[in-house]
Amino acid sequence: MKNKLILLLVASLLPTLCLATIYQWTDAQGQTQYGQEPPANVEATVVKPKVAPASTTQKAADKTVDKTAPQTQPKTAEKEPQKPEIDPKVVEEMAINCERAKVYLKDIESKPRIRLQDASGNVNFLTDEERNQEIVKTKAAISKFCVQYK
Repeated sequence: MKNKLILLLVASLLPTLCLATIYQWTDAQGQTQYGQEPPANVEATVVKPKVAPASTTQKAADKTVDKTAPQTQPKTAEKEPQKPEIDPKVVEEMAINCERAKVYLKDIESKPRIRLQDASGNVNFLTDEERNQEIVKTKAAISKFCVQYK
């Protein structure tokens, strides 16, 4: 539950992080660090995000096209989309959550009676409907957390 809350918090703050100024510097151990505020005693550079230009260039090109010339499709070099760099700690947490979800799914699928303890300490058994809902939620968590990053 705590991991879900942290993930939700990070996801909700992600748009504001995109607007923030990001600095890059090298710490005393020689590691490259990134952050919104660099340390005072270190020389830092501003990292400019790579943003794709708006489609205005295509609109401008359409305006300058000779209408009498035969229409041909422009040849574009096929590029593989670049995957965003993801913090290794996030990838590690996702792998841990993936494994936990797989183990939990195996448990709830193999055991007909599942008991859970609520917040007040009472132990309750899941009904078949509640068990099926848990299976669906766990499969959704597996598809969310069990993503391969390279």
